[in-house]
Amino acid sequence: FELELNGVGVLCFTLPSLRTWHRLAHLLLRWPALRVMESHDGGPQCELISGTFALMLQGFLGCTALSSLVVKRHLEKPKRELEIFMMDIAKQAVGAGFVHFANIFVSIALTKSQEIKGDKCAMYFMNFFIDCTVGVAVVYWLQYGMRAMWMKICGEGSSVEKIGYYGAGDKEDQRLERYWIWAKQSSIFLAALAINKFFVAAWLKFMYMQFNQLGNIIFGPVQPYPNIELVIVMVLCPCFLTMLQMWLFDHFLKDHSKKDDALLANST
Repeated sequence: FELELNGVGVLCFTLPSLRTWHRLAHLLLRWPALRVMESHDGGPQCELISGTFALMLQGFLGCTALSSLVVKRHLEKPKRELEIFMMDIAKQAVGAGFVHFANIFVSIALTKSQEIKGDKCAMYFMNFFIDCTVGVAVVYWLQYGMRAMWMKICGEGSSVEKIGYYGAGDKEDQRLERYWIWAKQSSIFLAALAINKFFVAAWLKFMYMQFNQLGNIIFGPVQPYPNIELVIVMVLCPCFLTMLQMWLFDHFLKDHSKKDDALLANST
């Protein structure tokens, strides 16, 4: 483009073409300093399911994340009944278990199916990070859409009209009905998680080389120490993100009608 200064002279600038930017990015990714452990065939590798240590870390992460919801319930006003709160938590526990093992499966499958073998733990982190950021919004809108479709088919007043409301009554048949409503609502949540996971896996598959390079850049310094990398991937990095994700999920999985009623009562 051209730039005229005070009518005296003209400065001409030429912007690099898209092809030039592509070549620059290609050279940058092939820079030896960034090509950290492209293949993990010759040295120690971080394994996601490598025995007692890995299982203990996964159990610790799950307990820590779920216990953060107890703190959330303690802070909320009005407070949910304990049984309702446990049913809300159970939704997340089932969903988190499904996503966790799906992430492990996708990470192992991706790194083993490519010509350049990747870092399973780094790929798990990529899976997890996308789930906790973009994935939360995707799951929210998927659940909203499937709930709307359910209500259109079954009509107003269906069991999924008020997410987090499982009915009233303490009789045996009423309690069974509450669990049935919980199962219906949980199925929508799980379906949203499954569809989101399919999109994330397809994204990682399509851009595997880029995500593999990014994982090597992030975790390259600790890749020679598999247990340290596993602690970082399973505990240090996910701890805050998992709690944030569960708090956000809990917000749109619980029933807000009682809070609205309480606010209306206070205003009158």
